[in-house]
Amino acid sequence: MRISGILAGLSELAQQARREPIGPAGPIASPGQEARPVGVAASPAALRGVLARYDVTDISPRDFSEMIQRLYDAGAINDGQLQELAAVRLDLEQADVAPDESIDLLDFYARRIEKAQHRFGDGNGATRTQLAPLLRRLEWIEKLAVLHDTAGELGMDALV
Repeated sequence: MRISGILAGLSELAQQARREPIGPAGPIASPGQEARPVGVAASPAALRGVLARYDVTDISPRDFSEMIQRLYDAGAINDGQLQELAAVRLDLEQADVAPDESIDLLDFYARRIEKAQHRFGDGNGATRTQLAPLLRRLEWIEKLAVLHDTAGELGMDALV
């Protein structure tokens, strides 16, 4: 597991979180779809409640789906970010993780990335293209893990 990757920049994350939405990218809209602004309806208390309740290091696929829906409903993530996070659930289904089976998503993605790196080889452009979606999902999971651990400490205004 890439502990250094998780811990690197934690102090910067807290400061960035005050300026940025929680996702690794800004609002994304499909063609013909209006991007939902992040944080418009987000209540800091509601977000703290959502983020404190779900621990991505011990979560079932069903609970993960519920968490991202609650984040969406609270206005913390937009349509594109919801779709990007829904891909995590698809990855879990492809890995035959039962809907109510508890899993550590940090470990899950660290292992998938490690396997993909071995399979794809030396790190050329094709490898980066293959790994990019997994790396983005790991970024999300790392941020959600940090925000879960600090939900009571940070003033979750960071997400609004």
